[in-house]
Amino acid sequence: MIFISKSKTQHGVRYVPLVPEAKEIIEKQPRQGKYIFTSTTGNPITPTVLKKLYARIQKVTGLDFVTTHVYRHSFATRFVEKGGDYKALSKILGHASFSFTLQCYAQPDFVFLEQQMAIMSKQINKNTPDNNVVVDQLLALHDSFKERLKHLENIMQNHTQEIDKLKQTSI
Repeated sequence: MIFISKSKTQHGVRYVPLVPEAKEIIEKQPRQGKYIFTSTTGNPITPTVLKKLYARIQKVTGLDFVTTHVYRHSFATRFVEKGGDYKALSKILGHASFSFTLQCYAQPDFVFLEQQMAIMSKQINKNTPDNNVVVDQLLALHDSFKERLKHLENIMQNHTQEIDKLKQTSI
């Protein structure tokens, strides 16, 4: 488990559990003090040091989008794609609202969407004695999607209202 002691918001200060593989990698890191990753002088890595590291990675790989935020976004998306709970993800990322997490970070890629459709297809084709069963399943799925869409619209509306309130209070 990692403790995030400094953050832009109070929700950002948190403990973050680790998967065993990450824990093993971190435990193998040489430590100088209480920080996991330090500069050669033993001080915590600064944003400037990270920018220089990303510039070297970009030069070697040719990728121009390597940033801490890209890693964070990728983690959040893969977490959701693998069936992780949105509320848990929100806590892991240090967000006050899981609707913010859902709107900003959880964007599945096209391959994942295709996989989800294949799962639906397998479910429909499994044990379907006649077309009426398939139609019933599709109608139920359609209703479920409509409910989820309405739920997401409500989340977005609430988020928009929260932003408007924040804008009004900061004026």
